[in-house]
Amino acid sequence: MAQKTVERRQKRMIKNRESAARSRARKQAYTNELENKISRLEEEIEHLKELKEAGERQQQLRRHAVLYMPQPEAEPKQYQLRRVNSASF
Repeated sequence: MAQKTVERRQKRMIKNRESAARSRARKQAYTNELENKISRLEEEIEHLKELKEAGERQQQLRRHAVLYMPQPEAEPKQYQLRRVNSASF
């Protein structure tokens, strides 16, 4: 009887150790997955910052281009002869 109890206890201890090992492995895999996700997101943030800066530079260049764009010169007015009533009838 005592022998069966000891065997059950040992089996339970072995199963518990195996379960704990699986749990640690799952936790490690999850931690690795989160670390990879953090790395990907940090890279994406850097890429988006670069895109934003490039867009801001282009917008600034467009503003300067509009500000310093040579204005079309007005065509010189051509004077036309007009009839003038110089005498009253």
